[in-house]
Amino acid sequence: MGQDFDICNYLKAMREIWRTVGWDDRLGCHYERLTADRRPLLMGRRRGLVQARQLYCYAVAIEIGDDSDNRNMADALFEVLAGRYRADHGAWVFALDDDGAVVDAKIDFYLHAFLIFAFAHYHRATGAPAALDFAWDILDTVLPRLAAPAGGWHTALDADARPMHGPLLQNPHMHLLEACLALNEVMPHAKVRDTVDTIISLFEDKLFDPKGGNLAEYFDHHWQRDRAQGQRLEPGHQVEWSWLLERVASCFDKPQLTAIADELFQFGLEHGQDLQRGGLYDEVDASGQVLVAGKRIWPQTEFVKTCARRYIRTGSAADQQRLQTGMALLQQHYFCDDGSWREHLSADFNQQLVTDLPGSTPYHIQMGLLEVELSGGFSPATQSGVI
Repeated sequence: MGQDFDICNYLKAMREIWRTVGWDDRLGCHYERLTADRRPLLMGRRRGLVQARQLYCYAVAIEIGDDSDNRNMADALFEVLAGRYRADHGAWVFALDDDGAVVDAKIDFYLHAFLIFAFAHYHRATGAPAALDFAWDILDTVLPRLAAPAGGWHTALDADARPMHGPLLQNPHMHLLEACLALNEVMPHAKVRDTVDTIISLFEDKLFDPKGGNLAEYFDHHWQRDRAQGQRLEPGHQVEWSWLLERVASCFDKPQLTAIADELFQFGLEHGQDLQRGGLYDEVDASGQVLVAGKRIWPQTEFVKTCARRYIRTGSAADQQRLQTGMALLQQHYFCDDGSWREHLSADFNQQLVTDLPGSTPYHIQMGLLEVELSGGFSPATQSGVI
């Protein structure tokens, strides 16, 4: 990709892929994945998460004044989520099969966080009152079912509404916080603020390690780091939380979070990045030892998103330089001219570890690039170096 990279045109091309070859007219929803040559890849499931993330993409396209085809796509996605994916018990099922039948009926916390997020954006773009009704219903009736005894929420409930086995996860809590930010913009309410306060308290008390300046992924049911997997840290989530805490600090008057955001960002810089070749690794431990050396695209988009938000706050040359270099890395190794991308690369960027295009990734790309554009800190010039 050359020096004339245009964020708006790239995002239009990306959405066009999913509006055409990525769309299944028969079921009225997106395919789970496309092959490298942009053909539907039938996986035996269509996760509600993919549809929710895509709804965000097209709703925001409406907001920024893109063409009317985005409204048709957003309306269709809202309809399928409101219809096929919603169960009689009021929650949403995790996945349908390729014929539209329920293939996974669990009540998944991560999915419902993204539904709130997507419905808030859809309401903001279209004014549809039903979208707010759904978002509020999840906050008011579904999340209480998922509540964990020691605080926070279970990862998922099975079809009989019993907590599923496995560790508690930080990631859906992060995305619920993100969803609350979106919901607060269209429906400020004490319950939204209370939910934010609950998540931040959990983050400060359990998720974040102030000694190490990092947060883990996996916890036992007492919110202690999981013995088997608690050492696994994802640099992408360190910087993603940093971005999120910056937003929460300003939107909910919690200035103490800015210092923690800085710590997480610094951990990502010092322990999560490849100092020779650039890019964030998939997984490291608290000392910076690389556990998984591959480099998925989403940590790189989260990095530029965070640099952009930091640049808005600090105006510093260092944050702008990191933003420029992170964007150069994405252009050189990940983004393709036709609006597609390379999903997962080896540490040296020479091998594609995943050649498919997941339908969940455009959310990361669009959010990251729109934040970069908002910051005004990026000029499309090719640079090199570590981030």
